[in-house]
Amino acid sequence: MKKLSVCTIAVAACFFANTSYASTPLISWSLKDAPSSGVNELHFPMTFSLTPDASGLYFAYYTTLTGGSRPYTGFQPKPPRVSGKHTYQSVFSSFNSAAKTEDGNCVYGADGGDGVSCSTQFEAEPGRFYSNRLTVSLKDNDIYYYSGDVYDDSTNQKIAHIGSFTIPLSAGAGLFKTKDGGFIEAYIPAGCTQKVSATYGEVTGYLDGNKYSGNPVKGSVPETGNCVNAVFSASSIPDSTDVKVTDPQPKPTYSTIINKYKGDSGNDNRCLRVFNNNNSAEMGGCNGQGSDYTSMR
Repeated sequence: MKKLSVCTIAVAACFFANTSYASTPLISWSLKDAPSSGVNELHFPMTFSLTPDASGLYFAYYTTLTGGSRPYTGFQPKPPRVSGKHTYQSVFSSFNSAAKTEDGNCVYGADGGDGVSCSTQFEAEPGRFYSNRLTVSLKDNDIYYYSGDVYDDSTNQKIAHIGSFTIPLSAGAGLFKTKDGGFIEAYIPAGCTQKVSATYGEVTGYLDGNKYSGNPVKGSVPETGNCVNAVFSASSIPDSTDVKVTDPQPKPTYSTIINKYKGDSGNDNRCLRVFNNNNSAEMGGCNGQGSDYTSMR
């Protein structure tokens, strides 16, 4: 199984559920040699070797449909129960305003907007792989039925039902596309104080009984704007990729501005400053310490 390891540690500033996913660590997944017409089943495996003491982090995958709608699924580690057992929450949701559900595990609404959100919690053993397994089938009259269940991958046994909903073809339904992305999000402030180690397993797809293996999951991290910072690298474990999410490098402190440059108006509008703790400098506005500066290394 190809894997992507994730070690998540809190950092400085948080972005939550209603923020752009572009400001969180991102992942991408794809299937090998799968038909461009899509697949009717996807498996998203994950394991956590270290889980947080409080809620707040969401390890998610997008699952774009061939009709254009984009459901998502993933795992949210939860606080250990009184018994000491670790708990995960599996999520399967859609932002599509035409999505309908009669499932007791689902409610209308997704992140404060239209759609359907489904979830279930289950006791889990750290280091053990569990997978959210999604299926799609044509119900009737161009209505597509989507269902999600969580499985213990070591036994291939179903643990719990996540939820289900329908989307009409006219509103973007269809089969699952064979590649997409995902994100690691701190969706409430508590997520910025958690420490989590996780491993993304190899995504697999199925169509008419044929299995399609996945390529190694890849990841990227924005330079600014989130409280979850990650470094992706090749692993010593065959067919796997590690990512360590750590505290960002501390913001450098600055020396006294060492020179000023007169503008055309004669005002002191450009300044050169250097970092006290490394060998680099920035040029920018004399009153700024941010985006108005240009690094010179």
